[in-house]
Amino acid sequence: MEEAEINFGAAKIMEPIYRMQKIVEAQNSIDAKTLLALCVQYITENYQGQSLSHKDIQTIIQRALLHYKNGLYYIDYLSNELQVKVAGWLTLLACDRPVTLEVLSQVLEDFYKGLSQYNALELTANKVFDLVKKLTLTMDSLVYERLLLNEDNFLLELETIIL
Repeated sequence: MEEAEINFGAAKIMEPIYRMQKIVEAQNSIDAKTLLALCVQYITENYQGQSLSHKDIQTIIQRALLHYKNGLYYIDYLSNELQVKVAGWLTLLACDRPVTLEVLSQVLEDFYKGLSQYNALELTANKVFDLVKKLTLTMDSLVYERLLLNEDNFLLELETIIL
């Protein structure tokens, strides 16, 4: 059982790296393989025998993305990671509410548009959360209240994604 738990933990930690690879691969498969190799090599060389946190993984990915081809893929990756996080929150918070997938999809589309108004390097957890609050308020008042109740936890989650 311990080996299965270790493998599950390793796979869970690697998820952001695989998402990064898929995002870059949509534009250039060679760049995707190169970035994947850079991340894995860095982890192998610097974290052997150590536990990695989600923050460590995000930092490794973001640094690789920012330095590779002058950050060409960084905004795509960051937007995707934030959308994945927000989609998970809203789906959970609205699970017993009359909120349709169409409404959730529209909120996520509006979220993406809202993100595009910011310079990716100047984004903060508070700015992102303020955008989520604004969009959630228009979606459902109870979901909005639930979001506010979880604000501290959600801000901590955002801080692991945003440098």
